[in-house]
Amino acid sequence: HCELLSIKPDQHVFREETVTLRCDIDGEAATSWMYSWYKDGSVSVFSELQEHTFSPVTESDAGKYSCYGAERGGSRTSNISDAVTLTVSVPRAVLMSIKPDQHVFREETVTLRCDIDGNGVTSWQYSWYKDGSDSVFSELHEHTFSHVTESDAGKYSYLLLKNFQTFTTHATYDFIVTGLTQPTLTVRPQSSLFTGDSVTLRCEVDQSWDGLEFLWCKDSNTESTEAATKTIDSVKVSDGGEYRCRSRRGGLYTNYSEPVTLTIYERPKPTVTIKPDRHAFGDTVTLRCDIYGEGFTSWRYNWYKDGLVSVFSELQEHTFSPVTESDAGKYSCYGTERGGSRYSHRSDAVTLRVSGEFDHLLIEVTSLHKFKRIFQVQYKLTSTNSISDMLITTKKKQGQTGANEPKRLALHKFNTHPSSKVARTLN
Repeated sequence: HCELLSIKPDQHVFREETVTLRCDIDGEAATSWMYSWYKDGSVSVFSELQEHTFSPVTESDAGKYSCYGAERGGSRTSNISDAVTLTVSVPRAVLMSIKPDQHVFREETVTLRCDIDGNGVTSWQYSWYKDGSDSVFSELHEHTFSHVTESDAGKYSYLLLKNFQTFTTHATYDFIVTGLTQPTLTVRPQSSLFTGDSVTLRCEVDQSWDGLEFLWCKDSNTESTEAATKTIDSVKVSDGGEYRCRSRRGGLYTNYSEPVTLTIYERPKPTVTIKPDRHAFGDTVTLRCDIYGEGFTSWRYNWYKDGLVSVFSELQEHTFSPVTESDAGKYSCYGTERGGSRYSHRSDAVTLRVSGEFDHLLIEVTSLHKFKRIFQVQYKLTSTNSISDMLITTKKKQGQTGANEPKRLALHKFNTHPSSKVARTLN
């Protein structure tokens, strides 16, 4: 005799379902059977009926089942059937998805989908609802809106059934529909730059959506697809121009942003001058930093001495009054833009030389008397003295009559020694 064991509705069921095991014996001349059921190879009989029903089934009912029959009022028996496995589980995950995104653009195609991890079970019934309505608008695994509009926006949920039994009641998602808006193009730190500066352009949209692409265009040339942020680490003059951007998702495009114009200038290099002369013999010396170039209006100046990084002045001119030997050195400067981020190159260094104090002044005095005599006098020259007009007193030689006469001297010419002057009397 051939024994056939069947399970309804399926070998793979979920907890709380009703499951029926049935043992059919195909044979001749046998009209009445007594059935014996076994589970997982056990010798104990748990049922003697042709059908055994689990209502409701639980995980403990899962296992391998077999059966055989014995003829009522006779001696004949059947073979034991092949074992059939009953699997009982719970849906482990129910996932509702909206593609391409919960926030979509008008005219896009949108798909609602319910995915169930049920170990291979496929006999599900789906009921889709919108905004809490009792009306079912779809009974499909997926529901697609083609050319979605604002009227399709709302809260969506579903009812999940198997064999007319409810397993999950809902998973609600908001579905938002908007029009594509024009992006905003921003530039940091500023749109006016020097060569070598870094600049970042950013194409900003109201909200970040999955699947957005950004298209960039310079001077109406061909578009390029890049990220929302575009950075140029070291700009060149050729990077200047008019930039615009727009975004797209699928076949939908936004309008272009308002343009941003980058203006690139060559980075200027300052020039340092020393007045009255870089070899300072006078009382006052002025250093001046001049920056010539395009694209700037106001500078803050930074002065350096002998290559040190410390800044000793932030003015365009720096004056030493009086200048001293300690002020001697190599001076350079550079500028930073007030209210901006740009800066100039550093200037070439210029050397300021300062001579020491005059220790002695050798003066040639020409007397207006009948006899000309030469006198050597010593005169201490400091910053408060003037060598252009000074009084000295000449001494008589031994045997000469008359009082000592003061002589007023005027600067006549330089001698070869920096501390020597040739003067003539004024009286």
